[in-house]
Amino acid sequence: SKTELRASVQKAFQMLEQRKMIHEILRRNTALLEGLHLDEVPKSQRAQPLEAVISYIHAHFHENIRLQDIAQQFFINPNYLSVLFKKYTGKSFQEYIYGCRMNYAASLLRTTKFSLAQIAEYTGYSDYSSFVKAFQKYYHVPPAQYRKQEESNEQTVL
Repeated sequence: SKTELRASVQKAFQMLEQRKMIHEILRRNTALLEGLHLDEVPKSQRAQPLEAVISYIHAHFHENIRLQDIAQQFFINPNYLSVLFKKYTGKSFQEYIYGCRMNYAASLLRTTKFSLAQIAEYTGYSDYSSFVKAFQKYYHVPPAQYRKQEESNEQTVL
């Protein structure tokens, strides 16, 4: 019926707008994500292959990224890539991706009204409860409480 078609079209437009908003937030937060320990190392001292890998991670951290796959894609030995990551970021490959996901999740919690399930999906978690556990482990508060704290902090500043 026309009503169902109209509702489907509206839902598709809403989803498209949400995706656009997410990509804009991701673009704005790229500097934050890139700031995870790399700022401390002068650009001239960083390993060039690592720059490309980190750029790739920032664009794809919401996907299932494995060290072996990235190493193959960038023609780097997986063990060497692992050593580079630890040396230049101070974190393992998985810790770095985890940090990217958690920083992005925190940004979405502060700047959007997306549901926790949506944020879990947008940050690469297929399972809501895994996202909540990971977020709580990283920030020491559940995501819903983090959002409430950030909202009250914002109101205090205003």
